[in-house]
Amino acid sequence: SLSLPPFLFQNPFVLTLSLLQKQQQNKTKQAIVLTPTTAIHLFATDTHEDDFKRKHRAGEEWLVTMQDCETYIPAIEEQVKGIVKITTLTNRQFTVVLDPIGKDGHNQLGARQLRQGECSFFLHPGERMEKGIQDIYVLAEGEALLLRAREAFVEGKIKRSPGDRWMIYGPCDFIPIVQVDVVETRRTIPLDENEVPPLFFCFLLFFIKNTYLLIHFFFKRAFMFAMLPLAR
Repeated sequence: SLSLPPFLFQNPFVLTLSLLQKQQQNKTKQAIVLTPTTAIHLFATDTHEDDFKRKHRAGEEWLVTMQDCETYIPAIEEQVKGIVKITTLTNRQFTVVLDPIGKDGHNQLGARQLRQGECSFFLHPGERMEKGIQDIYVLAEGEALLLRAREAFVEGKIKRSPGDRWMIYGPCDFIPIVQVDVVETRRTIPLDENEVPPLFFCFLLFFIKNTYLLIHFFFKRAFMFAMLPLAR
């Protein structure tokens, strides 16, 4: 038997009434006022083209900011998920954003992006800060950071491999790049003039002993060569 699509059996009057109800709902929506520090988080319930001639697929999320318009009325196919506040960093702060928005307008899953102040930005849907807003590392004299490479990269003329560890010493200010993790902060241990660390003491004994043996060997050989003419 021939099966017909269900919509052919629907009452045209019901379809028209449903469309009118949606239009009426759209008319009753209030305009949302945008400010330099707020943005609208929208969700597409259906594929459509917005007022800015940008196409959005069903399920897509995006932001509308004051750079787009001063007031915004969501379309029938748009749902307001919330209001997003701006994030501001000072010149002594930084953050790492996970899954940042790329040039194509989509999240780069697995990517990490360093953002440092002074700057202000909105976190787009899907973006999040790894450890929130962080202060830059300020190292004083006698302080150091133990660093570990997350991935392979080149630092100047030095090639770093994943898992490599090295130190950076103060005094300095330091902001880790996305390829680097900060393992811990280390400080020099002041010693009394009568204190000697065990490892250093063992190394010193080893050095003195081997130096003595080496000098003794050379003097013995020199003495033997000096005595050869007399023996003849």
